[in-house]
Order: sequence, then structure tokens, then C-alpha cells
Amino acid sequence: MSRLIGLVIIVALQLPAAAQVAKNFTWYDQETYRLYLAQEWPQLIDIGEQAIHHDHDYFYLRFSIGVAYYTLGKYRKAVTHFRKALQFNNGDPLTVEYLYYAFVFAGRTADANITWEKYKKVLEQRDINSPNGFITGAYSEGGIKISSENSDGVDNMSFFHAGIEQQLGARINLYQGYSNVVPSLVVIQPIQSTGGGPPRTYLQETKYTFPQNEYYVRVNVPVLYGLSFNVSYHLQVLRDSLDNKFRNQGFEAGIKQSFQAMDIYLGYAGSNINNSHQTQVTGKLTIYPLDNSNLYLQGQYTYHLDEKQVNNIYGLKIGGRLTAPLWLEGYGSYGGVKNFQEFEGFYLYNLPHKINYKFGANGYVFIGQTVKISLGYMLENKEQITESNTSFYQHYMFLGCTLNFNKR
Repeated sequence: MSRLIGLVIIVALQLPAAAQVAKNFTWYDQETYRLYLAQEWPQLIDIGEQAIHHDHDYFYLRFSIGVAYYTLGKYRKAVTHFRKALQFNNGDPLTVEYLYYAFVFAGRTADANITWEKYKKVLEQRDINSPNGFITGAYSEGGIKISSENSDGVDNMSFFHAGIEQQLGARINLYQGYSNVVPSLVVIQPIQSTGGGPPRTYLQETKYTFPQNEYYVRVNVPVLYGLSFNVSYHLQVLRDSLDNKFRNQGFEAGIKQSFQAMDIYLGYAGSNINNSHQTQVTGKLTIYPLDNSNLYLQGQYTYHLDEKQVNNIYGLKIGGRLTAPLWLEGYGSYGGVKNFQEFEGFYLYNLPHKINYKFGANGYVFIGQTVKISLGYMLENKEQITESNTSFYQHYMFLGCTLNFNKR
């Protein structure tokens, strides 16, 4: 009996060691291959990550895990494993193609362009079109801002923009466009009659418009995978009611670093608006909880200095994909500010009103791979910089269209 008990104890002690020996390189290789053929992607990811943790790292393991994440729509995680797989087997055609499209579907188009440049011959052989072109896209947007009744003379404003995108090689993405903005102001003045009879005073309403012609250009240059640099310039030329001509200018330079589940952006901007100088520093963090662009959360802070006036601006945005063709996003920002720029200098605010807060929503409808329709609404709470400091609202509604001439 004692001999039997001793044998049981010995066998029990050997079981963990046997199990440990069983999960060696051969076991992980065979098990991940089996799961790959069976398309059991979550289990494959779990076993594959265990193998890497135990220092079993090789081309087919990384490729299999990358395919698993890619198939599950987790493109940002798939990128990590495809890049690692190419370190083991650089130039493998299927891995290169997967990596290219993982970048595209993750929204990291600059990195997709770097991949194209690095593996051009491989991707051409797999019938994948070049992303480069003199004109690769176009964008147009038009809308109107409607002022509330207590706007104290501030009338409606129209806005129109049209621009083109150019991919001049893998390292230069250029966007430039023209905008026409027409703000208007209603002035009520007492006028005294000059005809016969006793003099009478009545109020005359006069509407003044201030047309603005604007030029905007932005250059984005990827430096390394995940790291890109951008610079933009915005010029406004406008005339007042006396036909006096003014020029407002702004620029922004920024750097963006993409990680597996988030992007970090830091930008510095300067402008000269209404004969005063402004500087601003912006930090932006975008998180992708699903490891793709189907859901994104963004927080932003801007330190804005208008001459000697310091403004702190806080912004939030959440957006995502509801169905295959439909995307929605909502946003808002807070901070009493005027004479500033946003969206990498695309908007240059120059009207003499302080924006206390704003919020809005945008909808995007994709029609095939070529057309994207944008529809948006924004509410702004503004304050006139006068003795009365009158507060009023402006409602902005717009319709936009994006054309992609280069199908990926």
C-alpha cells in the first residue's frame, strides 16, 4: 500500500513538469496552425500571445496573430504583428499586403503610403494601385450661420469652401483650398427727414457685408511609421463697409505620434488677426477603444494668448460607425475665446465676438469608395465685446462632399 501511495505522489509531482514540456515550440506551432486553419481567431490570439510571452517568436506565429486581429477588425493591433513578421521575413508578399490594408482600414493613411514606398514592387505585383497622384481627392463645403434675435445687429453669415488633395510621392500630402465667407452686420441709425413739414426722426436699417476671400494650404509629411509632421498656412483678405482692405494670417506646425490604441498630437500656432498677435499651443489625445476607427474618443486642450489675454479652451469629441455607410460624431468645446484658429488652421476666426462655448454633431454617409457626404449642425454661444456684453446664439448648418479619386 505504501508503495502505491509513493508511486501516486511521484506521478503527481511529474505532471506539471510534463505539462510544461508539452507546451514547447512544437506544441505552440502546431496548436496555432490548427487554430488558424479552423479560423478560431480569439483562441489563436490567446495561444499566440502565450507563445510570445514564453519567448517563442517567429514569422508564422506573428503572421497568424496578425491575420486573427485583422479578421476581427482590430487593425491597429494587427499592424504590430505584421510589422514584426516582416522583421523575420522581409518582403513576404501576403504579409506586406495585409500590413498595407491594416494601415488603410485603421485610418493611418500616411503609414500606408510609407508601406507602399517601401514595398512598391511587391504591392504592384498584387494589383494594388499606387496612392500617389497630382490630384487624389477633392472637398467642398457650404453652409450658413443664422443669428438669434438678440444678436444686436449681427446678421447671418454664409460660407463656402472648395479644395483639392494631392499625394506627391509617399512623403508629401498636400491640401489646398479657397473659401469665401460673407458675414453681415445690420446697423440701425436715427435719420431725420429732410422733406417739407415739421422734421421727423425715424430709424433706418442698413445692412453691411464684409466679404472674405481665403486661401488655405496644409502639408503633411510622415517621418517614420506612426510619426508625422504637418504645417499649415491660412490667409484671409477682407474689406469693410468703407472698402478698406485687411489681411489676416495664421500658421500652425504640429507633430503626431500614433500608438497601438491612441494618437497624440502637439501643435503650435501663431496668427495676426485684426491687427493683433495671437499664439496658441494645442495638445490632443485620441483613443481607439476597439483598436480601429469604428469608435474614437478625443480630448483637446488649447492654451491661447491673444495679446495679453490668456484663454483656456477645452474640447471633447466622440464618434464612430453605426452601419457600413453611416458614421456619426458629436463634439463640444468651452472657453471664452476670440481671434483663434482650429482644425490645423483650417478655420481662422476673426469676428470680434467671444465664443463662450459651442457644440454640434456631424453625420457622414459613404457612397461606395469614392464619395462621402457630410451633414452637420453647430450651436455657438457668443458674447459681443461691447459695454453691454450682449450674449447671443448662432446656428451653423452645412453640407459637404468629399471625393476620393484614388481607390485603395
